[in-house]
Amino acid sequence: MAEFGVGSLVAVHGDGKPEGILTDRDVALRVVGKGLDPSGTLLSEVMSRPVRSLDEATPLEEALATMEQAAVRRIVVTGGEGSLVGIFTLDDALELISREVTSIGRVLEKQGRNVMPGS
Repeated sequence: MAEFGVGSLVAVHGDGKPEGILTDRDVALRVVGKGLDPSGTLLSEVMSRPVRSLDEATPLEEALATMEQAAVRRIVVTGGEGSLVGIFTLDDALELISREVTSIGRVLEKQGRNVMPGS
């Protein structure tokens, strides 16, 4: 996690289907908090299961509702046959929404320049 600068890792079966997820919070609570040796602790002992996942074709609004209901900040994204595609996070959602708001601001700014006084 430190090597790649990520806050979570997904464990997958040989067929590529997600089996569990390990987050920085899992490490803090289930490894460090319990005084376990990180180099001697198996991933399967501390990862979160079952994996909450969404299909990659899930609309953003539905993904956010699922995350809210599950009270999670990240959710695994799967493809066609349930294989891992990626992870969607609240930070990803904020970035997407920020881009949309910026685009709306540009449109409004251009419209403001094109509006004739008194119209």
